[in-house]
Amino acid sequence: MNPFENLSDEALMIKYMEGEYFAFEVLYLRHKNKIYSYVKRRINDANSAEEIFQNIFLKLHRSRAKFDPKYLFLQWIYTLSKNEVIDFLKKKKIILTRFEDNFEIGELDKTSFEGLDIIEKSNLDKKEKKALVLKFFQEEDYETISRILEVKEAYARKIVSRGLLKLRKNWEDK
Repeated sequence: MNPFENLSDEALMIKYMEGEYFAFEVLYLRHKNKIYSYVKRRINDANSAEEIFQNIFLKLHRSRAKFDPKYLFLQWIYTLSKNEVIDFLKKKKIILTRFEDNFEIGELDKTSFEGLDIIEKSNLDKKEKKALVLKFFQEEDYETISRILEVKEAYARKIVSRGLLKLRKNWEDK
């Protein structure tokens, strides 16, 4: 069993920043499909999408010292991804009118930067944010979430439920 397998993304980034290069491999394997899909949906050319995808992980490597572990890793890598796509489109002189704006409470788009941003900026506590990201963006089951959060499975369900209720309330109040 891989010693890094059960670490959170944020813990893996800390290890990577400390020189544990295997932590990067775990992050890459964990997120490569999601990031590639994110890019591919926005760039219809497979060669360009592959180039952008490689640039994202190169940029992650080069800017790893800038990562702040108090924020979600997924938000950070999707920000890198979004910026790489925008830079590509600007270079190609393609007008980008807007990025996906399809976030609806209860139907979190698994690769939506906006959904991650809404969670990060919400008034949820750190465990609620982490639980929602694990459940809806990393598609983890409650057993895994409970192990990562170091709580019982029933309490992990409660944390996710409470987080969704708070998000709904915030959404309705706006």
